[in-house]
Formats: sequence, C-alpha cells, structure tokens
Amino acid sequence: MHPDRLLNVSDYARVARGRLAKDCFDYYEGGALDEITLRENTAGWDGLRLHYRVLAGVGPRDMRTTVLGQPTSMPIVVAPTAFHKLACVEGEIATAKAAKGGWDFVHPQFTLEHRNGVGLCAGRRPALVSALHL
Repeated sequence: MHPDRLLNVSDYARVARGRLAKDCFDYYEGGALDEITLRENTAGWDGLRLHYRVLAGVGPRDMRTTVLGQPTSMPIVVAPTAFHKLACVEGEIATAKAAKGGWDFVHPQFTLEHRNGVGLCAGRRPALVSALHL
C-alpha cells in the first residue's frame, strides 16, 4: 500500500504485519501483561470523533506552545516506544531525525541507542525527555 493511502493506525498495522518478522510485529502490536491498558487506550481512540470546520478561516496558524516548560513548534510528541531497531536499522536515531522537523522526542528507557547520540540527531535542543518505568 502506498504511504499516501495510509489513513489510520489499522492501515499502518496491516502494512507492518506484512513487512516485519512475526515476533517483531507481535512485540509492537501487543501490550504488557493482560493488555488492559492497550484495550482501554484502543477503546478511547475508537470513541474519539474529530469534527473539522470547512472554510473556517485561511489565515496563518501558530501552533507554538510549551511542553514540560520547553518551547516547541507544535504540541506533538513522539512517545517513548522501545527497541526501534526491530523495525529499522537506524533505530531511535531515525526516529529522532524524523522528529527534528518540529516534534519533540521522548527517549525510551529500553533502547539500543545511547541518549546522547539520539539527542544530537534530534538537534533542536540538547535536552531530551527520557521515559523511566518504575
């Protein structure tokens, strides 16, 4: 399926299922323990309806805000997902490079890349947020 035709998470999952090794896909698709949080999050997103207003104004938009006290160009954060190298040779480095376009990147606790190397690729500021699971 061409990337322009991927419209939702289910579309991406279908493509990933065909491209990743089964154990890698299962790791990304699954949740921890009884997968309660996974089910609740999926149900929450399924219940969300976005309503757009057509021709509501065509002037310039400014989406700048702060996240954890740090300025950011838009309120989008790349969440901490572990072991990116299961899907891509560059791993978290590739994700940080993609986030360099204006998004913030939360460095995962379980990773094969050192935080400093990822931070250099993220570029916009030297401090990244790190996820710590206790």
